[in-house]
Amino acid sequence: MTKQEIQQLIEKYDDGMTTCAEENVLREYFRTLPDEEMPKEWQAYKMMFAFVDSKAAVVENPSVAKKSNGRLTLYMRIASIAACIAAAVIIALPKGNASDGYAVLDGKRVTNKHIVQEEAEAALQSVMYTDDDAFAAFDEL
Repeated sequence: MTKQEIQQLIEKYDDGMTTCAEENVLREYFRTLPDEEMPKEWQAYKMMFAFVDSKAAVVENPSVAKKSNGRLTLYMRIASIAACIAAAVIIALPKGNASDGYAVLDGKRVTNKHIVQEEAEAALQSVMYTDDDAFAAFDEL
């Protein structure tokens, strides 16, 4: 292309009237034109198109960004697995005396497992009702 045609494309580009194909022609022209042959007033365009090309290369090559996301995902998975294992170990550990039951009978603490269980069952029996008892309450209304 002649310099006059490039100048017309630059003016068209400045007006926002270029097509993608015309912008690609400008981009290719500025990419291949040696700096010695570049008019001084076009240096800014060369730098601008070079910048746009470098950003487009980053967008077109997402594998670099994806690789770091892959590592982050791997680390997150490992951390999640470690947290699950730690939670399972903490839950499974015996609590010592905390698991022992007790009851207070006549103001005294009773820790005998059989007596505590009998007292708990007796307390549940005293508050337990059957379905018949519940419906009998409606009859009284």
